[in-house]
Amino acid sequence: MLSCKRAQTFWYFTKPSHPAHPGIIKRYLVEKDGAWYVKEEGHSFASDAAQPAFKAWLAQIVALDRQAQESIKKQHDQVH
Repeated sequence: MLSCKRAQTFWYFTKPSHPAHPGIIKRYLVEKDGAWYVKEEGHSFASDAAQPAFKAWLAQIVALDRQAQESIKKQHDQVH
């Protein structure tokens, strides 16, 4: 993983042993209407046979971001 603190962006690269290799996922923060959201972009350069593994990997990242956002919202709602 590489990160860019200035752009609040994280880059994830598959290792050669990963079933979705070669692939990359970019995660970054976006502000909209005063709220912050995590966005994901994924790119796979693997064979057609490896595409399901890449889609599953990207879905895992998206699910983690969704869970984090729901947790933050719950905490915010409890305070207010």
